[in-house]
Order: sequence, then structure tokens, then C-alpha cells
Amino acid sequence: MAQRWMVLVAVVTLAACNLTLTTTNTNTSTGGNGGAGGSGGSGGTGSPTSPTPTPGTPTNGRTPDPPVGGTLPLPTYTADVVTTIPFTTASTCLSFGYLDAVVDALRSHDTRWGYACGSSGCGAVSLDKIAYHATAGAETTGVVGNWIVDIIRDVCGPTSGPSFSASYEANTGWSSRGRF
Repeated sequence: MAQRWMVLVAVVTLAACNLTLTTTNTNTSTGGNGGAGGSGGSGGTGSPTSPTPTPGTPTNGRTPDPPVGGTLPLPTYTADVVTTIPFTTASTCLSFGYLDAVVDALRSHDTRWGYACGSSGCGAVSLDKIAYHATAGAETTGVVGNWIVDIIRDVCGPTSGPSFSASYEANTGWSSRGRF
């Protein structure tokens, strides 16, 4: 009798529960195909998820953080701004003249811009790559989750010139190079 009573109580209790599980995950990313990462990183992790808010609409000079776990896309103005900075080989090889000018121009749009850490870490920054911090949190040296943009082809080489190649690299660090 007691066992029947417990079964009846369990059935009534479960019948009274109306449990609904829903998900709002609309991520269609398949993870991408990674990448070699070049001298500034260890490869990509595929396409980041769509942001909220959109870069290019910064608040107080900085695009607000995406939701935790989210990633901002590379701002659409990036290539246009980079191409406005005059390129001279003398201001690139072992000099940060060109990189500084590009980073300064981009930071006038959004203070998430900085420098990509070098392949050996953030003790030395890359001579040909810049970084856009695309994840939540402050821009501090070593922070990861960045869009890395290679803006100099063959840095210090005989065919050095302007370039534009961007990839999201979850493990490449961001640096201010002590400038901001």
C-alpha cells in the first residue's frame, strides 16, 4: 500500500510539472579550418560568433564588450583606414613609424586597437601585425582573443610593402607597446 501511494504521489507530482527547455543559440559556426597563424600567433579558431554591439559604434571611444564568450567582428572600416596611411619602407623595418601611425588612426575609431604580440610572446611585439581586442575585458598586455591584421608584406625583406590579411586568433596576445 505504501509503495502504491508513493508511486501515485510521484505520478501526480511529475504530471503537475510543466518543464520546458529552450535554447537561443543561433551559432552556425563549424569551427573553421584553423590556420598557421604566421609569426604572430598559433592559428585561428574559425569564425567568431556575431557581436552585440557592432564595432564602429564605440561608447567613449571604445566599442562595448560583447557578451561573455562572444567575439566582436573585425570592424568594417579597418582596411579603409589602413590604406590612408602612407607606406615607406624606412618607417617599417626595425622601426614602428608605420605601425604607430596605423594604430593611432585606428584608435581614433576604437581604443580596442593595439599591437600583436610577437611569436615569442608579448616581450616583443610583431613588426608587421596589429591587433583588435575582440573579446570581453580590458585591453592589457597579453590579453588574448584578438583579430590579428598583417599590414606589411615581407617586413624587412626585398619585397616589403603594404598588405592586408586578417584572421581571428584566440591565442595571440595584444599589446600597447607601452604607448597607451
